[in-house]
Amino acid sequence: RPTVRWRLVGGVAVDGGTAAVTSPEGAHVLEARLRRDQARWDGVWDRMFDSLTAHDYKVTNFALDRQVNLALFTSGLGDASYPVYAGFDTAGRPTRIVVDFLLLHFKWR
Repeated sequence: RPTVRWRLVGGVAVDGGTAAVTSPEGAHVLEARLRRDQARWDGVWDRMFDSLTAHDYKVTNFALDRQVNLALFTSGLGDASYPVYAGFDTAGRPTRIVVDFLLLHFKWR
């Protein structure tokens, strides 16, 4: 449905000039791996960045397992906290999520 209004819903903190987005299921997979074995987590992290490097540091779609993935991407102006906006339709249902990396100057209604 068309987005008719936007609302600031939070922010995303960026470290190393890189951000990632995943689902709650993806976050669960990552957390389980981290708890299970720190060295294995480091290996996953290295493979994620290798994939980002192979895609010119722009964006990569990284499979966490057969069912879930994450998107890893370079973030705007580097390390910072960036605003996250949700778009809503006329019934108040969410239509879009946007992370504003402050590269373009929009006025969010």
